[in-house]
Amino acid sequence: MKKVFIDCGTNMGMGFADLAPKLGIDHTWEVFGFEPNVYAYDAYIENINSGRYPVLNNKNFNLQQKAVWFEDTTINFCHESCTKEYGQEDIDRINKSYKDGKTLDYIDYNLPATGGSCVKEIHDQLQRPESHAKKLHFPKTDKVEAINFSKWILKNFTEDDLIILKMDIEGSEYKVLPKMIEDGSIKYINTLIIEWHNWQLPQYDELTNLLFSEISSLGIQVMGWG
Repeated sequence: MKKVFIDCGTNMGMGFADLAPKLGIDHTWEVFGFEPNVYAYDAYIENINSGRYPVLNNKNFNLQQKAVWFEDTTINFCHESCTKEYGQEDIDRINKSYKDGKTLDYIDYNLPATGGSCVKEIHDQLQRPESHAKKLHFPKTDKVEAINFSKWILKNFTEDDLIILKMDIEGSEYKVLPKMIEDGSIKYINTLIIEWHNWQLPQYDELTNLLFSEISSLGIQVMGWG
């Protein structure tokens, strides 16, 4: 039996850094991560290699700069950046914490590396609260490689493995999870730690409830994230 932690939407590594101590993830675990935003992905690699964060040391990382999706393809991807509405005081505080080695993320107005970057298909459906929309925008769109996440799970693991899946993929969960339920790959997951994005995609309220119920009914622990 393998012990596996899969991080979908790694950003700069903040999620793993928060969860690893709570879950007891050490060098005996296989740690997989997917992050389609190349800027955040590169920052995560830099954070690992820097040695500044003990929680990232001596871990069995396998990270890929790809999006998780319901098929193997290339998709249009929107990178999110902060606007001046975010507040310089907050940004200075975040960046000082990063410089001091206390946090893994930073903010640069000219660098689209913040959380919230998403597949363009999802971006075009967003109904974000005005206060949130003012602080963030999507100035850059490019193409990224996406993987059939279900197929990847079925190919690399068995139902006997212990798998914890953290998923923060900015609305793509409404494409990925139905496919996992359909093909049975969801049954490989022991614990799902997820941020649902119906708060900015209210048209998916009903689907959120349905997915939660169906996944929970399979004996999979579903926990909130974010």
